[in-house]
Amino acid sequence: MFLAVKLSSTRMRNSSRKVRQYMGSMTHLLNENISGSSLVKIYNAQNQESDKFFALIQTIRQQRFKVDMASAFNMIFVNILIGLSLASVVYFSATYLTMTAGEFLSYFTAMGMLVKPAKSLININKPLQTAMTAGESVFGLIDEPQEQNSGKKQLKDVKGAIKFNRVSFGYTDQNNVINNIDLDIKAGQTIALVGSTGSGKTTIIQLLAKFYSPKSGSITIDGTDICEFELDSLRTQIAFVDQNVRLFNDSVKGNIALGQIQNMSDEKIENAAKIANAYDFVEALSEKFDSQIGEDGTKLSGGQRQRLAIARAIAKDSPILILDEATSALDSATEKKVQAAIDEMQKNRTTIIIAHRLSTVQKADKIIVLRQGEVIEQGSHQELLSANGEYASLYKHQFN
Repeated sequence: MFLAVKLSSTRMRNSSRKVRQYMGSMTHLLNENISGSSLVKIYNAQNQESDKFFALIQTIRQQRFKVDMASAFNMIFVNILIGLSLASVVYFSATYLTMTAGEFLSYFTAMGMLVKPAKSLININKPLQTAMTAGESVFGLIDEPQEQNSGKKQLKDVKGAIKFNRVSFGYTDQNNVINNIDLDIKAGQTIALVGSTGSGKTTIIQLLAKFYSPKSGSITIDGTDICEFELDSLRTQIAFVDQNVRLFNDSVKGNIALGQIQNMSDEKIENAAKIANAYDFVEALSEKFDSQIGEDGTKLSGGQRQRLAIARAIAKDSPILILDEATSALDSATEKKVQAAIDEMQKNRTTIIIAHRLSTVQKADKIIVLRQGEVIEQGSHQELLSANGEYASLYKHQFN
């Protein structure tokens, strides 16, 4: 009986695990098709996506059938064993053992009373195995190691001088994304990172915010290695505006005052919205700054979403500002207004701009050109044009 239960339990657990995996894939596919329904329609991809969906349904059905079959086999086999056990008791009692009728009846009744508990234990095996596979993903998440936060120092009164000292990093052990990067950014300076996709621009930002730690080299702020700073203390000093804006299913106020909703005054929130040229469209909403904007800001246009992200960075008022194509979703007229606000916001702040459009970096104090994870040029806009190197080539390609 033990071997039968063990064999069926292993089979049920493996099939249940596959059911959960394919259910996750089905949910992901449904989410993609619902959110991208207009794209599916315009490319006439309904049949293609339907085929994917029904293929997943068929696989889920097959795996569920395997679970049910293993459970049924388990129950049938155990019932047969129980029946054989009772039959053996009757046979041996009648043939080899000397018992009175009363002793036999008592013994047989006791054996019969074990049948129901045995069946109950078998019946809970299927839900137990299903629950165990469901728990694997939960406990797997719980068991994930926490982000290392070994720093003890508090970062206060930040001037914003940033230095990369021969920093190398790779997302895998085999390949480095950046190699021996040296950067010297003075306090209050605006620098731009320029280069093709995959050159390491975003990686530099992620290392500065300590989402990753470099394989070698060091990064310092105001002369102190960032590894010595407590994480919250470090990240409080950094404001970030990404071209792929992420908003939360909350009010306009909640998104602008993200992380500071209890402490930030309405006046500061409104002022940030005015600087980011978001105040007028927010005031036109039904509940103004208390209006809910939907999941990832779906109730707003692309330009409105980006202006809210800029307002969020302005409201945080951090001494280090990171802009990743911060005006890419704005029309020309709005971009000029927001760019003027950004220029004002950059005063007395260390600003790092990641740029693909070189028109947004011409005023930078220093432009750093990256290629395959290495710095190949750096200097002002005019200096790099005069050098007639990689930057000049990119500039001519965009403007001629």
